[in-house]
Amino acid sequence: MSLTLSGFTHGNQIDLDGPLGLPDGTRVNVTVEPQRPQLTGEARKAWVASICGVWGNRPDIDAIFEEIAENRRKALPRPVNFDLNGRSCLAKSAGTPGGALHP
Repeated sequence: MSLTLSGFTHGNQIDLDGPLGLPDGTRVNVTVEPQRPQLTGEARKAWVASICGVWGNRPDIDAIFEEIAENRRKALPRPVNFDLNGRSCLAKSAGTPGGALHP
C-alpha cells in the first residue's frame, strides 16, 4: 500500500491534511518532498524579501523574475557525449566553445 498525502511540518512532526487510515502504532516509511511555492506579484516580493533581504525591495524584481523565467524556457539541455574508451567525456556548454574535456 502506498499513499501520497500533503501536510505541514511542526518541528519534527508532520500534520497531514487528511486521515491516514492506518491503525495507531503502524510503522511507516516517509519520503519528504517540500512543495515549491507558486507565488506571483506581492506574495512573491514578500517571499523574496524574507529569504533574500534587499532583493525584495527592488522595483524591477518582476522584470528580473520574468527574465530568469524566459532564460529557463530558452535553455536547452546540453549534449553530453561519452568517449567509448570510458576515459573521459565531452560536455558541450554554451560558455565553452567546442565543449570542455573532463577526465
